[in-house]
Amino acid sequence: MPPVTVVTGGSRGIGAACVRHLATAGHDIVLGYRRDADAAARVVADVHAAGRRAIAVPADTTDPDQVHHLFDTATPLGPITGLVNNAGVTSPIGPFTDLTLTDLRHVIDVNLIGYILCAQQAARRMPAGSAIVNISSVAATLGSPGEYIHYAATKAATDTLTIGLAKELAPHGIRVNAVAPASSAPTCTPSPVYPTAPTAPPDASPWAAPANPTKSPAPSPGSCPTRPPTPPAPSCASPAACNRMPALVAPAIPAGTLARQAQPHLHGDGIHLRPWQPTDQPVVVAAYADPAIQRWHCRSMTDTEAHTWINHWPHRWHHETGAGWAVTDPTDTILGQISLRRLHLPDAQAEISYWVLPAARGRHVAPRALTTLTHWAFTTLGLHRIELSHSVTNPASCRVAHRAGYPAEGTRRGEGHHTDGWHDMHLHARLATDT
Repeated sequence: MPPVTVVTGGSRGIGAACVRHLATAGHDIVLGYRRDADAAARVVADVHAAGRRAIAVPADTTDPDQVHHLFDTATPLGPITGLVNNAGVTSPIGPFTDLTLTDLRHVIDVNLIGYILCAQQAARRMPAGSAIVNISSVAATLGSPGEYIHYAATKAATDTLTIGLAKELAPHGIRVNAVAPASSAPTCTPSPVYPTAPTAPPDASPWAAPANPTKSPAPSPGSCPTRPPTPPAPSCASPAACNRMPALVAPAIPAGTLARQAQPHLHGDGIHLRPWQPTDQPVVVAAYADPAIQRWHCRSMTDTEAHTWINHWPHRWHHETGAGWAVTDPTDTILGQISLRRLHLPDAQAEISYWVLPAARGRHVAPRALTTLTHWAFTTLGLHRIELSHSVTNPASCRVAHRAGYPAEGTRRGEGHHTDGWHDMHLHARLATDT
């Protein structure tokens, strides 16, 4: 059976180079990407041309549900034997004193929390002989003064994560390495999305340590971070090009708006929305064992995963990336869940996710919960737009959306990856200005 490798951020740059090399080395690939479906499709085509299988999956690695789905997608290919943790961001370059809290949290969420969530899923699934590669950066030792110190700090954390994982997973036969690319040319960052144009050598394997590495101090049978000799700090052809480009529009909702307040209990139309509690774990496990919930949410959940899922919601609230509530009746019996995902305060937008337990179906729980949450999100939090999407083969969700005042806006072709293939997705949305 061929090795199966998950590569995050695999649609371009270092990630795409890793995917193409792994395919030529005989690996089947699960390629995670954030937005650029066209670029991901081109990389998948290259894998197929090399005679290997590949699946492209849109995934936000800061979202544990999407990470779980990303790794579940590999099931038809076989056991996962490799992970290249590559998805990363920098934020606009500039002086440390100009760093915003929103940019800081976004970089930490993607570059550190995302790496941890992906490594955790990999470690739970990998057999002995597997390997994890964390893409680090020479910024971890250079510090990137005047550019993105906060990004460099997350890459230093990546090295520490790698050392700890190498020691912990070595007894299970799983190797863990970090690779720290340098710039391929002395140019400054061309965009606020990715760090300074690192390019993987065409003959480099993500499983191999770079030439002349500095050995890690960790004396473990597992692998540890390796780093090439430190190159000189990159310079800019034009100093003006390295100045931070200020946004012309102020954030619609200031950073800290959510984190400064406790998550509220919401009430409306005979139902309550409350934060999740550790004692809710059995209900969550049972919910994700329900065939209908599994069908539309494309996952199951163990006791440990349910515990992690519940404990992650306060983190997402604090970092202002999402918010989840248990939906209950007045006696605190759980009826379902509803959440704001892909929450982005600067643009005042979010996406709805929900499910209803089998015993509570047929009582309009979902539209009542959606109406209650929508009212709070618009009038108290200050969101401008909330989206709800669902498979075109799920008409019940269409009814929920319309009952809660979410008109249909169109169809996103082939957007949803389900267990039976790719589904077209209906998009519904509501604006705060809608009557």
